[in-house]
Amino acid sequence: MMNGISGAQSTFNLSGLGRGARPDPNQIAEKAIGKLDVEGKGFVDRADLEAKVAGRVDPAKLDEVFSRIDGDGDGRLTEAELAAHVEEKQQQLAGRLSQIAQSQLGRSGLPHAGQSSSSLASMLMAQVRLPEAEDRRPSFFV
Repeated sequence: MMNGISGAQSTFNLSGLGRGARPDPNQIAEKAIGKLDVEGKGFVDRADLEAKVAGRVDPAKLDEVFSRIDGDGDGRLTEAELAAHVEEKQQQLAGRLSQIAQSQLGRSGLPHAGQSSSSLASMLMAQVRLPEAEDRRPSFFV
């Protein structure tokens, strides 16, 4: 994983930008299972998920996402499968932010000594499009 952007003469480290350290995918998965698995089975099946999002998510989209997260295809979402999905999404976001940073730095050069990391972080976050309010779903559905 790339934590910095290298230029011809210097390197600018992006690992500390944003809201702090990256959330632990295992903790996110554990909390999600805890909220969705109301019967205490230790996994989430499609019925559990459907009960939580009924009327808010298109059933076809739910099937697509469920299948994508269900790595072994057994019809059960485990903590490990959810954690792997969260990690994948974190890596995709990190890659996207890196592309944006490279694009911005390519136009304006490397950050100068007086430019704070928070101003660069603000510039990067302004480039990330957030979904409309009615399209928001729990992060593991994205």
